[in-house]
Amino acid sequence: MIDLEITIKKILEEQGRRNSIFKKDWERYKTKKVTIFDRKLPRAQKVNNKINHDYVGVLINTKVGHYLGNPIRITLDEENNKSNELLKFRRYTAFDRVITELGIQAAVFGYGCCLAYIDELGKFDFIEIEPYNCYFSDELAFRIIQAKNDKNEDIEIIEAYDKQKRYFFEKKESSVNSISEYKGVKGGVNHLFNDIPLFKFKNNKEELSDTYRVRNIIEVVDKMYSDLASELEQFRLAYIKFKGCEPTDEQIASMVQTGAISLGEANADADFITKNLNIAGVLEAINQEVENIFKFAQSYDAYGDRTGYGQLTNLGIHFLMAPINNNCKKTIHYFKEALYQLFDFYSQTSDGSWLDPLTVDFGFTLDTPRNILEETQIQRNLEGLISTETRLKLATFVDNPAIEIGRLEAENKADDIYEEKE
Repeated sequence: MIDLEITIKKILEEQGRRNSIFKKDWERYKTKKVTIFDRKLPRAQKVNNKINHDYVGVLINTKVGHYLGNPIRITLDEENNKSNELLKFRRYTAFDRVITELGIQAAVFGYGCCLAYIDELGKFDFIEIEPYNCYFSDELAFRIIQAKNDKNEDIEIIEAYDKQKRYFFEKKESSVNSISEYKGVKGGVNHLFNDIPLFKFKNNKEELSDTYRVRNIIEVVDKMYSDLASELEQFRLAYIKFKGCEPTDEQIASMVQTGAISLGEANADADFITKNLNIAGVLEAINQEVENIFKFAQSYDAYGDRTGYGQLTNLGIHFLMAPINNNCKKTIHYFKEALYQLFDFYSQTSDGSWLDPLTVDFGFTLDTPRNILEETQIQRNLEGLISTETRLKLATFVDNPAIEIGRLEAENKADDIYEEKE
């Protein structure tokens, strides 16, 4: 039997710094804490524009929408007729919304945190938990809840789970003390599952975020855009060079007011000092860095130049979308693993006792554009050369060839009956 208080303190010490970074990453995703916003220049009078281009949000939302924008297909084996039960489960748990939030967490932090539980109605449910409030070890997982005690003092409640029970602890400063219940929910009782119900939806094996490799490039782009805008604005702070005279303060004040100045000396002259700014070269450098952001993040720029996209073949579309497709496919494998764990927990409840998790299949549909005209031509050319099932497997718009064949046979049978009646 492990000493839970000591174990929790050790985990907090080991993982506290990582979770603090997670908190900053979340603020960065919401554009509340952006590096360029805190930039200070050594000269206070110099123009200091602070422009943020939200490539972090674009990368994350593009990927999540690409593989979770279409609802996950949940299917059972052909002998199971409990699809209505799955539909009820999906609606009751707000399955699609929670999975999407877990996808956003995985893209931002490297993994999403999911808690499976039995709600107050005695039904199975699950929710997403902020990763910066969650801590994990092989024997224990827990989350921290911000709360107040009877004296209205700020405290932290630790809701911990091992493979058998749920526990509550009160954390104040460096002390961690066990408490019997929190908000009427008792601690030290079985959570009714055979494993720790607080678990991860991983983004990849390394648990890295989708912006991990390009954060520095994004900061550089923000700085370059801000500097360019500042330099352009700096032109309004014009400098005048006087030759052969020295204007008085009254003359300068009059010039600011009227836009003209009288030079008393015969050989006096005045002109503006200008500086050359290679805007085209700067923009070219910025565009190259923007291209690198999408390249190294394995994504695509949906806002870039799309000239000729309407004429792309499926082969062209394949190479265009290959980076984000491959990136999403890796995440899908880890999400499927977590989904099997989730449905295994569901099968341990009275509502889900009918379910064998190994008979469930999860289908993810990547939001990849298709050249349907080209595909239909391929289907016509292959008809009679290969089997119908093999041919339909090549069609990206057919989700399940076996089901499609069944529908075709039913339509043909209905047509035959109609012709016989005539």
